[in-house]
Amino acid sequence: ASNGSGSKPSGASAGTRSRTSGRASSSREEVDEGTPEQRALVKRINGCEDYYAILGISDKSCSEDTIKRSYKKLALKLHPDKCKVRGAEDAFKAVSRAFSCLSDPQKRSSYDRFGSEQPGTFSASHLSSRLFRRKELC
Repeated sequence: ASNGSGSKPSGASAGTRSRTSGRASSSREEVDEGTPEQRALVKRINGCEDYYAILGISDKSCSEDTIKRSYKKLALKLHPDKCKVRGAEDAFKAVSRAFSCLSDPQKRSSYDRFGSEQPGTFSASHLSSRLFRRKELC
């Protein structure tokens, strides 16, 4: 009986070691995995601040259906189970945040007016564009 119980823990710890080393190797492989298209997509999204740009939408008066289609397309490409490029998880989260804001009519209206989901708060890019327009008017 002691041989059976003695072999189980060592077998379990050996399995744990292999899983741990598997994780370490997968994180090293994360940099190398992925297509050039995936790497470019992750780089583009992580470099964007504007929710419309994150979703790849140029027309801010687009329909909710357009926003939903763009979100689904990007979510499938960037899902952590499918895309192992470094930064893909952050890009996936950014796409989710953009969709969460733009798919809600009240949040979208606030975002379109103020550059932020919350009324009364301004994004840095929106604030600088407003200041720039003011300087042009003077």
